[in-house]
Amino acid sequence: PLPTFYDRNYEENIGLNTSNVPPPFTGTWEEYMISQDPNVEQVVNNFVSAVNNVTSGATALTDLTNLVNQYAPLLLNTARTSVQTNFSNPDDRPLYWARIKMEVALKSHPFLLQSAVQTNNLIKLFEEKSRGYTTVDFSGAPLGSKKILITGFDPFQLNPVIYEIEGISRSNPSGIVSLALHGLTITDGANTGFIQGVIFPVRYR
Repeated sequence: PLPTFYDRNYEENIGLNTSNVPPPFTGTWEEYMISQDPNVEQVVNNFVSAVNNVTSGATALTDLTNLVNQYAPLLLNTARTSVQTNFSNPDDRPLYWARIKMEVALKSHPFLLQSAVQTNNLIKLFEEKSRGYTTVDFSGAPLGSKKILITGFDPFQLNPVIYEIEGISRSNPSGIVSLALHGLTITDGANTGFIQGVIFPVRYR
């Protein structure tokens, strides 16, 4: 029989932990981390609501694809803007946890529960666009400048059972650097560099 609900995988389940979430917040670690950036949180809420409003009719795949094309790059660009305007306390964790919650919403949609192939295709598209894989663009680089590609990575070793409670609150400085420097032109004497950044996953199981 076809599944009637989506059962979160290992990586996605970690965020449902509620132990030692910093007070006064009440909820899961996933929700707490996303709430640390209200702009990212708004993108997540709008996406989840939009996905839930898509009916399982003939246009379901087109509607869901359009939402991914709209919201996945919006999520990444929102996180980049947040980090670039908050150098005193930059954070890559809202982006990481937001991506998980948004992908779970996709995988849970009744239409996608009926097709592993369509689910995999949409998740691949979401990953590409929310990580910057397919939007690296050096066309804006000043003439004669060096083209610099920075690859950041997700937080990892998050399981609080294995790595104690500090694990689930981990950031990854490389991810922050990728968000902070993407799109910038830097100079060092006579040398100029134009930066593009992407963020790769760390699949730990």
